[in-house]
Amino acid sequence: MIDRRPDFTNRFAEEGVDQAFLLPDQLDAFVNRCGENALPISGPRVITSGGFTSPATVESAVSCVTDRLTNIYTATEVNRTILIANHAGDPTEFAWLEPAPGAEVEIVDEEDQPSGEGQLRIRLSPGDCQGYVGAAPNEVFRGSWLYPGDLAARRDDGRIRLLGRADATIILNGQKRAAAPLEDAIRNQLAVSAVCLFSGQRRGGAAKIVLALESAAPPDEQTICAALSVLPSGHDVSVSCLPTFPRTTGGINKIRQEALRRMLFKKLDMNG
Repeated sequence: MIDRRPDFTNRFAEEGVDQAFLLPDQLDAFVNRCGENALPISGPRVITSGGFTSPATVESAVSCVTDRLTNIYTATEVNRTILIANHAGDPTEFAWLEPAPGAEVEIVDEEDQPSGEGQLRIRLSPGDCQGYVGAAPNEVFRGSWLYPGDLAARRDDGRIRLLGRADATIILNGQKRAAAPLEDAIRNQLAVSAVCLFSGQRRGGAAKIVLALESAAPPDEQTICAALSVLPSGHDVSVSCLPTFPRTTGGINKIRQEALRRMLFKKLDMNG
């Protein structure tokens, strides 16, 4: 079960939780709460998911919450752990996972050929879901593989990093790029609460990148320019800094990306 109560960190402390499964945003909340007032929890085992926990959050979590951190990736359709990584000292390695025992995964390009970066697919086992009730075969289930819709990259040592959803991309130099790694790099450099990148067009047709920052105080222009070095040069980039992004209510407080995109594009008179 996911605790969606806004004060879930206090409740964890009151109830003496010694093991927790936290979404990345919830781990952020834990770290922020510790910074305000240390929680009376000593070394709980924390499992997070998705590969999107930033190195800065991992480092902060180790210093004030626990070093017993495990990062896993799974999919509802298979109901088992597919990729896993345990914290072993280097926060930058926490996002690089290895296949769990018995799991077979591949990364393929748009032609379903093995690739170093592309879409992740999972070999189905007899106990996994083989399709959706009442639905015709689709792009999710193809032959003996599940395509959960996530982009990933594989290193030479076989470890895999999730890059984001296949539909969560931006267009750079005419090519689709996963937004999550770029957002993560910019967020770490600017030390802001959250970052969102969007690509679109001005009314006249010119391409434009929109960078949204969530921060009580905007970073200075020189720092922002340095952070934008992660993007290929030559792009028209508009930067908007907001004290808070539109978010869902509850303990997770997930960013409402579509609402944020619509708000910014309307302000900038852009096509989405």
